[in-house]
Amino acid sequence: MKKKTIKGDWMKIAIIGGGAIGLLFATYLSNNHEVAILCRRQEQVERILQKGVTIERDHHNIHAQVHATTDWRELSAFDWIIVTVKQYDIQSVLAELEKNIFTKANLLFVQNGMGHIEYISKLIHEHIFVATVEHGVSKINDNMAKLNGLTRTNIAAYRGESRRYEQLQTREFPFLLHSNYELMLQRKLVINAVINPLTALFRVTNGQLITNPYFKKIMNELYDEIILCLPKIKEVVTISDVEHICQATHTNQSSMLKDIIHQRPTEVEAILGYIRNKAREKQLNLPLTHFLYDSIKGLEQSTGAS
Repeated sequence: MKKKTIKGDWMKIAIIGGGAIGLLFATYLSNNHEVAILCRRQEQVERILQKGVTIERDHHNIHAQVHATTDWRELSAFDWIIVTVKQYDIQSVLAELEKNIFTKANLLFVQNGMGHIEYISKLIHEHIFVATVEHGVSKINDNMAKLNGLTRTNIAAYRGESRRYEQLQTREFPFLLHSNYELMLQRKLVINAVINPLTALFRVTNGQLITNPYFKKIMNELYDEIILCLPKIKEVVTISDVEHICQATHTNQSSMLKDIIHQRPTEVEAILGYIRNKAREKQLNLPLTHFLYDSIKGLEQSTGAS
């Protein structure tokens, strides 16, 4: 018998990317659907096929058996394609989507920043969604991730029928629909732009941005500068909201800090790079934003990650 979600029937869902977010989505969505993860490395495929995927949450494990592959051709007839790779891998993923995925498939892009919007606008697929996550999740190994707090996934239609998102909706893994995809993405963009580069540069946890008065002063100045570039977002996310997120995730390391520590490329181009481009269009001078952008790019180059 086919399983059912709150709103829809059993489906075939492909997760593109075996990082923390990919493992999280695969674990929870497999309760109601057939799930496959497309990985970059065959070693990860073999581990997932042997051991399944596991989310560590509240001192207990949530386990699921899913398929894994490195072959895009296996995903050609899937109902949903959920892209969880980081911004710098988006272009290579889109090339594969155009070659291998039917235009009837629903596409969902889950990335930080807004650099991917320019690229997905060129796709011919009928139903495209974008999402941001509020979950605190970090990867442990190739088939395990740790969840520090499950809240919700924010989702909005970029193109097509918005109600299709209900096919993914479950009580255990909720989605919240937004009517304006741009404001939804900009809200997460501002939060990431304020928290991530500062924690990466100072090598501190999120909470230290508000407990250290000097860091907090810089954080406030950075927020004020970014709002000059994106004035509409002030109605959606205030500096108090950013501070609340720092408090709620006070022990967490930001994704950008983790990337710097592990000598990986960061998503600074899609976050601060996007804001810099907007500032140029509006002929705004954002000195702190430029400084932080150059600082993170410099750290990437010094570690060989760029």
